[in-house]
Amino acid sequence: MAREHLLWEQPFSQVLDGREAPFYRWFADGSLNVAKNCIDRHLHGAQKHKAALIWEGEDGSVKTLTYAQLHREVNLFANALRAEKVEAGIGS
Repeated sequence: MAREHLLWEQPFSQVLDGREAPFYRWFADGSLNVAKNCIDRHLHGAQKHKAALIWEGEDGSVKTLTYAQLHREVNLFANALRAEKVEAGIGS
């Protein structure tokens, strides 16, 4: 299912790595881009106009973003991070 339903940047060769049991690692040698899997893959066809995120405030107000709108907001935020010299990397 992981191969069928996810877009892999680097495909995995092993599903479960148990060499450091009980600290198992899933898809250890694979990598994927979360933004591509959660947003970008939905930007083609009619799905880009469907709700990607629905937020409801405590006062009952509702805000809905389509995949296209969410994509735009994510890119605006990514550009703001770049302007602040924030770089991609793995956190500690």
